[in-house]
Amino acid sequence: LDKKAKPAWHEEAPRRATAQQPRQSDEIWHFLLPDPGMADYTDKAAKALYPDDFERLKRWRKAFCAPLESHEVARLLAAADAAMAAGQRDTAFAHLEAALNLDPANPRILNSLGLRALHGGDAVRAVALLERATAADPEASPLWYNLSTAHRATGDADAELLALDACLTRDPYMLRALLAKGQLLERRGETAGAIAAYTGLLKASPPDADLPPPLAQALEHARDFVAANSQALGAALAPALAAGNTVVLKPSDT
Repeated sequence: LDKKAKPAWHEEAPRRATAQQPRQSDEIWHFLLPDPGMADYTDKAAKALYPDDFERLKRWRKAFCAPLESHEVARLLAAADAAMAAGQRDTAFAHLEAALNLDPANPRILNSLGLRALHGGDAVRAVALLERATAADPEASPLWYNLSTAHRATGDADAELLALDACLTRDPYMLRALLAKGQLLERRGETAGAIAAYTGLLKASPPDADLPPPLAQALEHARDFVAANSQALGAALAPALAAGNTVVLKPSDT
């Protein structure tokens, strides 16, 4: 029912449902769908006798075959929310897939389906969906964070870092993003960058008592990392800093 779909639903034969391949939750019986050829009477004599009825039938057919509008997409999203609340996850995501066909640039739908793909182990599809979500709503920092987690699942550290930087540009105090960036740079052996990210995390964090245990443990690691590596980094930089502060006198200065 998407006006941009190629081919349109009425231009291709439906899939035959069988006992081995029954109708899926995101499919609809073909005979329930509207068709531009419905009630398409062309009898000229009848049209001459009932012109108003023929015109009314024409308007009805056009309206009935029109693509769904935004409020109808909203109904699908509401149905997805209701199904999710009832624990019917497959039904909920079937509604979201149907809604995406009708509104392919909806960031909420793209994000939900991207996270489902990620948690289902399909990180490649998750990246594709979440990239579309960030393109649709580039100022939404959570979308960039979710994209970074998808890139991490694919093993693309460079893309993960770019997504994290985009997220932190929009929300410099997002704890999850600061932690993820510190962990990424630590894994890559980029000590100075990890110290900066962890320091930002520690400054932005509330007291440990207000945090869930996993995040509190991560903060404790961040403190230990910053403390242990700041001294070592300072010691390593000391000779260079000292050399930089040395004043070289020219013969004309003496």
